[in-house]
Amino acid sequence: MALPYDYSMYAIYFNDRHYPLTLTPFRQALAYIIDRAKDTQIADPVNVADAIPTALLPPVAQKWIPASVMSTLNPYPHDLAKATALLTGAGFKKNGNEWLAPNGKPIKLVLSAPAGWSSSVVLMEAIASELKQFGFTGVTATSGEQPGYWTDQSNGNYDIQWGWAGYWTLDPIQEMYSLFVGQNLNPTNAQQVGMGFGPMVNLDGYGTVNIT
Repeated sequence: MALPYDYSMYAIYFNDRHYPLTLTPFRQALAYIIDRAKDTQIADPVNVADAIPTALLPPVAQKWIPASVMSTLNPYPHDLAKATALLTGAGFKKNGNEWLAPNGKPIKLVLSAPAGWSSSVVLMEAIASELKQFGFTGVTATSGEQPGYWTDQSNGNYDIQWGWAGYWTLDPIQEMYSLFVGQNLNPTNAQQVGMGFGPMVNLDGYGTVNIT
């Protein structure tokens, strides 16, 4: 069976304004905990997890990112030891089988997907199960009715949500713009805070830039 490329891909959005997702080491730890290859097979066996997450479609990344740069990027393999090291280094502590945030409270996160999209719902349920097994006992998975789900995503009313990346274009600038502006912080609509990442970010070689 020949499977055509859809020119889009599944993404997991972290809300950078919701504690402890505000902490970079915590978001990095989540990337190590989530077994993308296994979860992809559970949710949608005909899909393949991206080997190195770049926010670009794989053929676009291969064309526009030099191999010398690609080799320096973190592929975030499934690695619970690295996740544990990041968490303890950031002040998280283990109380029995439960992780506590630096503020001493259990970690509570809601993972959501659009209702009716079975593969997306199953994916978020699989990820929630992994996080709970790791010790984030306050994690739950749910689904949201449409079109309200997408409005909540634009307005940043979520902890971790299923979404899109790639956005059906082979232009790397347009793909990045759709993610870091359209889904992140929309400068033309103050209500649409999306993921809330930045907007001021320090980039090596460029200094402090406004990503929007």
